[in-house]
Amino acid sequence: MIFLGTVRLGEYDTSTRIDCTSEFCIPKYEEYSVVNAYSHKFFDEGQDGRNDIGLLKLNGSVVYKLFIRPICLFRVPGQVPYISTYKAAGWGKTDLFNTATVLQTVNLIRLDQSDCERSLRTSLSYGQFCAGQWRADTCSGDSGGPLSSKMSNGRITRTVQLGIVSYGHNVCRGPGVYTDVPSFTNWILSITRWTQN
Repeated sequence: MIFLGTVRLGEYDTSTRIDCTSEFCIPKYEEYSVVNAYSHKFFDEGQDGRNDIGLLKLNGSVVYKLFIRPICLFRVPGQVPYISTYKAAGWGKTDLFNTATVLQTVNLIRLDQSDCERSLRTSLSYGQFCAGQWRADTCSGDSGGPLSSKMSNGRITRTVQLGIVSYGHNVCRGPGVYTDVPSFTNWILSITRWTQN
């Protein structure tokens, strides 16, 4: 049997077993073994990162708690409103030499596709979009992390995952390329339905 690793949920500071502030401590993270990994069959490992999406099947059901919460997805891709502001999160590099031990977040905006393609010297394809800031961005080690936005239907506000960190500049500033999660709703549903049996 091949060991596929573990997933840690509820983590904040990777350098401590229990994360505390001066006022309170959050419960210890939970770990689940990965029993199967599913990558998109047309994933291109080359520089353009097409179909850069995957799912993990865990060895048990996740129990939701205060610091372990689900993130919402759109079920109907065509009904996704145009969103231009996002929050990315991860433990990637904070500069050329250091990697974060505390979960970092950065606010990003959607960038013009043609400007992004020029800056990155690439062409974006279906299922990709460009976001970033000129002073901050996700970085090496953040890949696979969520790009989310808060959305409201009038009464309830939810955090929705709209992207996955894919790739960007080596200097970790400026535009980055993100997988457009709603474009893969049907693929996500097909994998989750297939693996439930």
